[in-house]
Amino acid sequence: MKLEHKESEFDPKLFRKLVVVFVPIGIAFIVLITLITMFLRNGRIDAVENQVRLLEAKLKQEENKLNRLGEIDDKLADIDEKLRFLFSKYKQVEILQQRPESLEKSGTRRTDKISAEEAKLRYHQVRAGETLYGISSRYGLKVDDLRRLNNLAPGSVIRPGQKLVVGP
Repeated sequence: MKLEHKESEFDPKLFRKLVVVFVPIGIAFIVLITLITMFLRNGRIDAVENQVRLLEAKLKQEENKLNRLGEIDDKLADIDEKLRFLFSKYKQVEILQQRPESLEKSGTRRTDKISAEEAKLRYHQVRAGETLYGISSRYGLKVDDLRRLNNLAPGSVIRPGQKLVVGP
């Protein structure tokens, strides 16, 4: 018994059977790969969207903090202005308190000299809207000189009705 070796011949029936088996398997494999890719891609997109939402929430929190800091800064500026005003008033009171003490120490009151000096002083009553710069330029003074004459600290506020010394 001799086995004969047949050369490979194309068998259309076998080919159809292979096509019927492998084509659906190939299509199923392609569909599976497509679904896995879409699932992973959607998962990454969801993760990115979640990160964006988290970053937006953090940004909103930081904006709120900045707004609160701005409000605090405004309040501190108001307090600073009030403290400067009170300090200038304190200095004025302190100077006024020193005058009687110096007179008492000397033993004599020089009311004539004080009243003569006070009579020589020129005053300006502050009106609404006026500034130290405007008043100083009106009387030919520097702003620093006007502050010094009136014991005003830098940044102190003047009020309508307030009397300022503007010269001898």
